[in-house]
This record gives sequence, C-alpha cells and structure tokens, in this order.
Amino acid sequence: MNDALISLKPQYAEKILQGCKTAELRTRAVNLVAGSRLWIYSTIPRARIEVVTVVVSTHSGTPEEIWKKYSKQICINKNEFDAYVQGYEKVYVILMSCPKRLSPAPDLNYLRSIIGGFHPPQFIKKLSGENPLSKYLLSLTTCNI
Repeated sequence: MNDALISLKPQYAEKILQGCKTAELRTRAVNLVAGSRLWIYSTIPRARIEVVTVVVSTHSGTPEEIWKKYSKQICINKNEFDAYVQGYEKVYVILMSCPKRLSPAPDLNYLRSIIGGFHPPQFIKKLSGENPLSKYLLSLTTCNI
C-alpha cells in the first residue's frame, strides 16, 4: 500500500464527501494500489487536509474513453473536462470510496509548524509509513481506512 496526498479545490473535496465525486481526473500517471489511502488537501481559502478516502483502482485512457466511462463520477462539465485534458493523448482516473472528513482538519500553518518545510503537493505526494506527515495523518483517523 502506498498512501498519497493530493490537492483539490474545496468544491471538489466537498463533492467527494457528498459521495457524488468518486473519480479524480489526472493528466499524469498515478501509481496507487487498491486499498491505499488518498488524503485530500483543500486549497485556498480552506488550505487544510480535510478528507481521507480509499483508492479503489486507477485507470488510464484517451480523454474520449475516460469521459465516456467516468464523466458522471468526475463531477465536472464537458467544457471543464476538455479544457483540463487539452493536448493530452492519455489521461488517468483514480476511483475512490469511503470518504471521511478529518476532524480536526489540520490547516497549512499547523502542518508547517509540526512538519518543517511542508508544501501542498502540485501533483501528488506519496506518503510512506515512516513519513512524519503520514504518521500524523494516521493519528487523526480512528477508522480502519
């Protein structure tokens, strides 16, 4: 298992928590195995890690294939999708389940105070069991995700 941290706009983190967004679209290959935890950092104005979810699987395909198969799970409209994947021959999807809201949700200032040099990921940050951030995040959840 290899846990990871990604950054999303707050409205997409909310859609994950609501259960309507069960797929995250990416333009670069994602190497996550089923059962991994995916931690969601909500960008400004929230600027905090507020969601943890479980990776069900990852898939790749042409933008047309991905749209046809996962458009309802991605929770963006066709214009947003086309703008995001423009110029890419292959795109990637992370399928997720069991979203949980973190409480407390550590904000950026707190994360920087306990983990020197913390920066929200631009793409994806892998988290090993020995990583201080990974240890801290695991301490926040009481469920067996």
